[in-house]
Amino acid sequence: PPARIFMGDSGSLFFGLIREYLTRYGGRLARGEDFREILESGSGRDFSCFFDQWYYGEGFPRFTLYWDQEGDTLRIQSEQTASASGVTPFFRVPFEIEVRMAGVPSERIRMEQTSGVQDFSLAVDGLVEDVVFDPGNNLLKTVSVIHQVPADRTYRIGPNPVSGELYIQVPNTGSIEKIRITNLSGQEILEWSDAGNPVTMDLSFLSDGSYLLEFSGSSGKYQERIVKITTK
Repeated sequence: PPARIFMGDSGSLFFGLIREYLTRYGGRLARGEDFREILESGSGRDFSCFFDQWYYGEGFPRFTLYWDQEGDTLRIQSEQTASASGVTPFFRVPFEIEVRMAGVPSERIRMEQTSGVQDFSLAVDGLVEDVVFDPGNNLLKTVSVIHQVPADRTYRIGPNPVSGELYIQVPNTGSIEKIRITNLSGQEILEWSDAGNPVTMDLSFLSDGSYLLEFSGSSGKYQERIVKITTK
């Protein structure tokens, strides 16, 4: 995609083409099409979309990103409007998001929006804590990132099934007063008071199988069936 030449490992190519442009047109009159010709011949890429949007067009894109997690799937909906929609109604641009996970390194993922509203689904291994749009600040844009919490769920736990660490968060409350894990026969396996909020628990010691998780805070008491698995 055209904009990628300005990012990351392509930086040396871009500056090499800038030097070529200055060598050929330094001190002379040049047009935008002259610069485009150098970019395309030197990179082997088509810059027509880039120039139509960013050189001949007007304005910049405005993004609103909505995200939520369902099991091992991160769902993202990206809405884009343009600041000068009468001239440039849509900017087709690649962008990066940074997915921040509980207990594991962040991951950067490159995406491209081709319509005004577009849905993306990404496989994740763990609980997503945050999504950051354009973490390298490469794009001229405005953006809002909104985490959508399901209306029927006032807490977050994950991953479930769990192999090691389990993350628990109860928004809009203080510490989690008590956490209790029992087997399905009611036998207590673990109890933890004043656990903080959020809290990360190491459940790697549990045998594989199903358990009942109970936890409580100022906003109420909750129960959730969790499954412990061993990853190979």
